[in-house]
Amino acid sequence: MTVRTIAAHCLRPVQVVASAWNTFWYSPGDPTVLGFMRLFVGGMLFYTHLVWGLNLQAFLGSSGWNSPDVLVVVQEGQMAPSFWWYVTDQWLLPVHCACLGILFLFWIGFATRVTSVLSMVITISYSYRAHMSNFGLDQINAILCLYLCIGPSGAVLSVDRWLAVWKARRRAARRKLSFVIPPVKPSITANLAIRLVQIHFCVIYTYAGLSKLQGGAWWSGEAVWLAFANLEYQSLNMTWIAWYPWISDLMTHSTIMWEISFAALVWVRPVRPIVLAIGFGLHAGIGGMMGLWTFGLIMIFGHLSFWPAETVYWLVGRIPVLRSLLGNGPVATTALLSTSARLVTNGAVIAMDSTSKNELFATRELPALLWVDREVRRSLKSLQYFWERGFRCRVSSNMQEANTDREVTHPAAIVLIGTELPDDDVAVFHDDHYSRPDAQPLFMVLTEAQSQRLNGRIHTPGSHVLTGKVSLGRLRRKIEDKLFETEAPDNRLAREHEQLPASNSNVGVN
Repeated sequence: MTVRTIAAHCLRPVQVVASAWNTFWYSPGDPTVLGFMRLFVGGMLFYTHLVWGLNLQAFLGSSGWNSPDVLVVVQEGQMAPSFWWYVTDQWLLPVHCACLGILFLFWIGFATRVTSVLSMVITISYSYRAHMSNFGLDQINAILCLYLCIGPSGAVLSVDRWLAVWKARRRAARRKLSFVIPPVKPSITANLAIRLVQIHFCVIYTYAGLSKLQGGAWWSGEAVWLAFANLEYQSLNMTWIAWYPWISDLMTHSTIMWEISFAALVWVRPVRPIVLAIGFGLHAGIGGMMGLWTFGLIMIFGHLSFWPAETVYWLVGRIPVLRSLLGNGPVATTALLSTSARLVTNGAVIAMDSTSKNELFATRELPALLWVDREVRRSLKSLQYFWERGFRCRVSSNMQEANTDREVTHPAAIVLIGTELPDDDVAVFHDDHYSRPDAQPLFMVLTEAQSQRLNGRIHTPGSHVLTGKVSLGRLRRKIEDKLFETEAPDNRLAREHEQLPASNSNVGVN
């Protein structure tokens, strides 16, 4: 065994961890979940700031509950950025109305890139100026608003999206072409924003659970009873629990266990719906029994970050008015054009330019694709390439993960980049795959030598082996020819060849 081989084996765990890290944070993501969250979080922001205006002088006035003289002492040594420090009492109402207008525009998703940042500035400014009137709701509002600024929260389910569709409709009418809904481009910032929300909520629940353990009432099981017995928060009379102390014990200890285990269990896909359902019941109970509806709802809205995009597509797709505001997912694409690239109007075939062809192809209803590859940079580039052309993609960085993803997602096609995999791993994956009665088409990219070594071991009617330097355009055409083999050749779209550097300069996807 050479030094190079030993070093490769030692570095393999580091490479696996680095690959998983990059895939988790920096893979392109569908912005639909982010836009769905904006509808709820934006509504909560507008409502809570509307409440500030019910008594502006008391909340923000120079002689109100949060007078500057009091806050100088309370906020001593702290940064308290707020534009309200520069607003005099006579300008409170006009500035407040302007802020509500910006928050409303963010809520409906108009000029979202600008209004999202302005909404974050507004949220922070109100919180620091009305420091003595802050609660957990205001903190979660600011957290979620910040992350909605990072990602393209206005890409779907927004006025911005409606305007993009409207412009595409007018452009098609001017060119006398059939209308095609413009696609929504996945982005790394969309995935990054969702991941930040998810991680932040895991931290919140972990610290909430650990801090509760410092109180004796949470160990004895009396904490929930003490909350119900507090008349200040008693919107629903729950004092009857005093005669059934086991209920209080069960609710107290279940809350602790759920909060502490949330950060671990919520990432396990089979149990994630159960974890989120318990969280929904917990926060709905806080709202209904203790009157903290706004806090309970904003926490539930944060849970939306754990929802899969398919669920949001299915839910929003039930509403015909909103269906056209979705992206190129399974619901939005059902009403699009057929796979033909030749459009017929008044009996005549209309020639399409390259831009129109690319737009049409990007909005086709293409199936799910599972990409199996150990090389992170190549995986991300390939994922973005196929996403931009309408595929619903998922990346697996190792064979174990690929087997799991194949069982869960049921892709219509699988691409296995075997240039960095042992021959036995490729052969085992191939044999296991085609031992299934419903095996999907499998496209394997191998080196010339690897293909020769595996000759006879990976030959089945459904397998497709590509060797040497393979362009993404060529690979995509192979997949389409297999999945849409009934399509007439003259109706296929023109494909451009796009090159992608491989981790090995001699082999792999180019």
